Amino acid sequence: MEVYLNTQRIALHKRSFIAGRSTEDAHMPENHLEYQHSKGRNAAFYLEEAEVIGMYTLKAVEKVLASPKYVSHAYRSCEGILSLRKK
Repeated sequence: MEVYLNTQRIALHKRSFIAGRSTEDAHMPENHLEYQHSKGRNAAFYLEEAEVIGMYTLKAVEKVLASPKYVSHAYRSCEGILSLRKK
């Protein structure tokens, strides 16, 4: 597939006949890239990161991980908690 802007080709993608994503990372929006990178994380990762920050952060992450309806929602909440260290 070719993508054009006006008359200039700006991207070329080979067609994929297998299931899954075929978008190049360079062409993905930032929030999609963050999701892709977070897929490799698990509960142990979030607990270790929280412990580095402090005891209360660890307790908050433990509580979030203990009662998720969906694991992906719990991980997203943990991402939110850990992102507060940047502020």
